[in-house]
Amino acid sequence: MTDTCGDITQLDGQLADETGVDRFAVAMLNKLADKRDEGRRGWNNDCTKEELAGMLVEQVQKGNYLNAANFCMMI
Repeated sequence: MTDTCGDITQLDGQLADETGVDRFAVAMLNKLADKRDEGRRGWNNDCTKEELAGMLVEQVQKGNYLNAANFCMMI
């Protein structure tokens, strides 16, 4: 993965795509780790897809797209 702080808008096609996805995946993992540290867990066996979808919509409406992406992964 390339530098996580640099501007990827100047990169070409595939490299920009891969760098963007890599950075976003790291951010998703970090957010999940933070929530685990806060005691959150159980999405994979305690929540229905409908409940997760509702939480996804709430996060999109709030503009919390990183949280929304994590809910997409859970669904």
